[in-house]
Amino acid sequence: MRILLVSEHFPPGFAGGSAVYLDALARGLVRRGHEVSVVAGGPVGVEERDGLAIRRTGSDPAHAGLRTRLRELAAFRRATEETLRRGRFDLVHLNHAWPSLGAILALRGRSLPRVATFYAPYHLEWRAFGGLGRDGRPKLASRVAGLLGYARLVQALERRIFRRVRRAIALSAYSKAQLLETFALDAGRVDLVPGGVDAERFRPCKDRRGERRRLGIPEDRLVLLTVRRLDPRMGLEDLVRATAALRGMRPAPFLLVVGKGRLGPALAALAREVGLEGNVGWAGFVPDAEVPAYYAAADLFVLPTRSLEAFGLVTVEALASGVPVLGTAVGGTPEILAPLDPRLVLEGAGPEGIAAGIERAAREGLLADGFGARCRAYAVERFSWDRAVDALERSYRRALEGEA
Repeated sequence: MRILLVSEHFPPGFAGGSAVYLDALARGLVRRGHEVSVVAGGPVGVEERDGLAIRRTGSDPAHAGLRTRLRELAAFRRATEETLRRGRFDLVHLNHAWPSLGAILALRGRSLPRVATFYAPYHLEWRAFGGLGRDGRPKLASRVAGLLGYARLVQALERRIFRRVRRAIALSAYSKAQLLETFALDAGRVDLVPGGVDAERFRPCKDRRGERRRLGIPEDRLVLLTVRRLDPRMGLEDLVRATAALRGMRPAPFLLVVGKGRLGPALAALAREVGLEGNVGWAGFVPDAEVPAYYAAADLFVLPTRSLEAFGLVTVEALASGVPVLGTAVGGTPEILAPLDPRLVLEGAGPEGIAAGIERAAREGLLADGFGARCRAYAVERFSWDRAVDALERSYRRALEGEA
């Protein structure tokens, strides 16, 4: 099968869940003998990596203003047209709103089957954090855009994308329901292709204390880890407050935050305000090769998300590392955690619910080594990338056979 994959984000040079997800799927397709070409953002150029032919558009998705988005649309249209001129394809796989629209314009007059992946309603993501400044408050341009109906415009554009594809892909039952509700699609046109984990990269550490020593993490504390972009919907303020409320536990919790984002200064200020200094570490951006060591060094991973969690790759990465995960009952998180143990889904959100869940995990043996082994076995069995590629191939075959 000859596949053209269009995506705003694609490694190297791009972090985040969708970039990891698409990269793993694309490389899995290549290993199975498919030909995969990619049109993606990043500095203009053409590259070959892991059997993938990648054409970069020159667009920078870090800047989300309307004028920039229109330039991005034009860049993806040009790059897609050039790729189509240079090769023959059986199917086009669209990802992210503006790149998808550019590709659709390039596909005019062509009968290539189209598949599109749904991550979250773009207009809701924009409302949640896309138009916020570094202080977490709406920027002036975003307030004006809101008055002019920018979110409604993007919702209409997304609707056009998903109504013009043969198959739509969702990462979880939660995101499938969200897709059906937002765009009024026929459920029979939607396939589930969940995320996965590389169980060779993410695995338990034989010498946790030594790993902590190497990373500069306290060796004798209860280490709580989260790996998140520091943005408002992630609920990190709640996790900081919850950790502060647990200072009386023994051993006292130490919160380790891996990631960067616009709320970094505000979160550091909050930690000082609630007296958490000395009990929190800000690792910032961590190179991809080093991330597995942070998982392996932790006792417990906490996912305090407030909204729009289609599928948390960090959740299955932590589980594969033998680290239990506590997550809020938001989005697709309960679908991952509840089959392993319902106690891993926090009964309440906010600082009080998170703190109560951490105390319960310590009290009921969820931090024991034996439970960590269960976490790893579950992740390896249920969330291999091979299983995800199987599901993706099925979706592609349905599209090629004209199922709708």
